[in-house]
Amino acid sequence: MKLDGSLYTILDEIPAETGADYRLRLDPGHIIYQAHFPGAPITPGVCLMQMGLELSQRCFGHPLKLQCVSQVKFLKTIVPSRTPLLLFSLRTRPAEEGRRKVQALITAEGETYVKMTFLFNEENL
Repeated sequence: MKLDGSLYTILDEIPAETGADYRLRLDPGHIIYQAHFPGAPITPGVCLMQMGLELSQRCFGHPLKLQCVSQVKFLKTIVPSRTPLLLFSLRTRPAEEGRRKVQALITAEGETYVKMTFLFNEENL
Protein backbone atom coordinates (compact mmCIF):
# COMPACT_ATOMS: atom_id res chain seq x y z
CA MET A 1 0.00 0.00 0.00
CA LYS A 2 1.50 3.29 -1.08
CA LEU A 3 1.29 6.00 1.58
CA ASP A 4 2.82 8.92 -0.37
CA GLY A 5 0.05 11.33 -1.28
CA SER A 6 -2.38 9.93 1.27
CA LEU A 7 -0.86 9.50 4.75
CA TYR A 8 1.91 11.97 3.97
CA THR A 9 2.85 14.57 1.39
CA ILE A 10 6.40 15.42 0.36
CA LEU A 11 6.88 19.18 0.76
CA ASP A 12 10.54 19.33 -0.18
CA GLU A 13 13.34 17.00 -1.30
CA ILE A 14 16.87 18.08 -0.39
CA PRO A 15 19.61 15.99 -2.04
CA ALA A 16 22.58 15.07 0.15
CA GLU A 17 25.92 13.50 -0.73
CA THR A 18 24.88 9.99 0.33
CA GLY A 19 21.08 10.25 0.28
CA ALA A 20 18.43 12.91 0.75
CA ASP A 21 16.28 14.73 3.28
CA TYR A 22 12.52 14.92 2.85
CA ARG A 23 10.30 17.47 4.52
CA LEU A 24 6.92 15.78 4.98
CA ARG A 25 3.45 16.72 6.13
CA LEU A 26 1.32 14.04 7.77
CA ASP A 27 -2.44 14.07 7.17
CA PRO A 28 -4.01 13.95 10.68
CA GLY A 29 -7.38 13.21 9.05
CA HIS A 30 -6.16 10.01 7.35
CA ILE A 31 -8.36 6.97 8.03
CA ILE A 32 -5.48 5.05 9.61
CA TYR A 33 -5.54 7.41 12.58
CA GLN A 34 -9.19 6.51 13.28
CA ALA A 35 -8.04 3.00 14.14
CA HIS A 36 -4.61 3.76 15.63
CA PHE A 37 -5.86 4.88 18.14
CA PRO A 38 -9.38 6.39 18.35
CA GLY A 39 -9.28 9.58 20.39
CA ALA A 40 -5.48 9.47 20.74
CA PRO A 41 -4.04 8.86 17.24
CA ILE A 42 -0.37 8.05 16.72
CA THR A 43 1.55 7.17 13.57
CA PRO A 44 1.98 3.37 13.38
CA GLY A 45 5.54 2.07 13.27
CA VAL A 46 4.77 -0.11 10.26
CA CYS A 47 3.67 3.04 8.38
CA LEU A 48 6.94 4.76 9.26
CA MET A 49 8.83 1.76 7.88
CA GLN A 50 6.73 1.83 4.69
CA MET A 51 7.51 5.54 4.35
CA GLY A 52 11.21 4.65 4.63
CA LEU A 53 10.85 2.13 1.81
CA GLU A 54 8.95 4.57 -0.43
CA LEU A 55 11.37 7.43 0.19
CA SER A 56 14.42 5.17 -0.32
CA GLN A 57 13.10 4.08 -3.71
CA ARG A 58 12.47 7.72 -4.63
CA CYS A 59 15.92 8.76 -3.39
CA PHE A 60 17.81 6.11 -5.35
CA GLY A 61 15.58 6.24 -8.42
CA HIS A 62 14.64 2.59 -8.77
CA PRO A 63 12.78 -0.21 -7.00
CA LEU A 64 14.41 -1.76 -3.97
CA LYS A 65 13.53 -5.05 -2.35
CA LEU A 66 13.52 -4.88 1.43
CA GLN A 67 15.66 -7.67 2.87
CA CYS A 68 15.31 -6.65 6.51
CA VAL A 69 15.01 -3.80 8.96
CA SER A 70 18.05 -4.48 11.11
CA GLN A 71 17.44 -1.80 13.69
CA VAL A 72 14.44 0.27 14.76
CA LYS A 73 14.36 2.65 17.69
CA PHE A 74 11.11 4.49 18.40
CA LEU A 75 12.27 7.27 20.70
CA LYS A 76 9.13 9.43 20.72
CA THR A 77 5.55 8.92 19.61
CA ILE A 78 4.52 10.83 16.48
CA VAL A 79 1.11 12.40 17.15
CA PRO A 80 -0.02 13.81 13.78
CA SER A 81 -2.08 16.66 15.23
CA ARG A 82 0.89 17.90 17.31
CA THR A 83 3.73 16.99 14.95
CA PRO A 84 2.42 17.07 11.38
CA LEU A 85 5.75 18.26 9.88
CA LEU A 86 8.62 15.78 9.82
CA LEU A 87 12.12 15.65 8.42
CA PHE A 88 12.89 12.17 7.09
CA SER A 89 16.64 11.85 6.44
CA LEU A 90 18.12 8.94 4.48
CA ARG A 91 21.82 8.11 4.25
CA THR A 92 23.30 5.13 2.46
CA ARG A 93 26.14 3.13 3.93
CA PRO A 94 28.43 0.53 2.39
CA ALA A 95 27.03 -3.00 2.30
CA GLU A 96 27.74 -6.25 0.49
CA GLU A 97 27.68 -6.18 -3.30
CA GLY A 98 24.13 -6.07 -4.61
CA ARG A 99 22.81 -4.67 -1.36
CA ARG A 100 22.25 -1.18 -0.03
CA LYS A 101 22.16 -0.22 3.65
CA VAL A 102 20.10 2.86 4.40
CA GLN A 103 19.97 4.64 7.72
CA ALA A 104 16.82 6.66 8.33
CA LEU A 105 16.30 9.35 10.91
CA ILE A 106 12.94 11.00 11.57
CA THR A 107 13.08 14.34 13.36
CA ALA A 108 10.79 17.26 14.05
CA GLU A 109 11.57 20.62 15.61
CA GLY A 110 15.09 19.47 16.46
CA GLU A 111 14.00 16.31 18.28
CA THR A 112 14.65 12.76 17.13
CA TYR A 113 11.59 10.51 16.94
CA VAL A 114 12.77 7.39 15.11
CA LYS A 115 16.02 5.74 13.96
CA MET A 116 15.90 2.84 11.49
CA THR A 117 18.37 0.86 9.43
CA PHE A 118 17.15 -0.87 6.27
CA LEU A 119 18.98 -3.44 4.17
CA PHE A 120 17.80 -3.61 0.57
CA ASN A 121 18.60 -5.97 -2.29
CA GLU A 122 19.25 -4.14 -5.55
CA GLU A 123 19.32 -5.45 -9.05
CA ASN A 124 20.32 -2.12 -10.56
CA LEU A 125 23.74 -1.66 -8.95
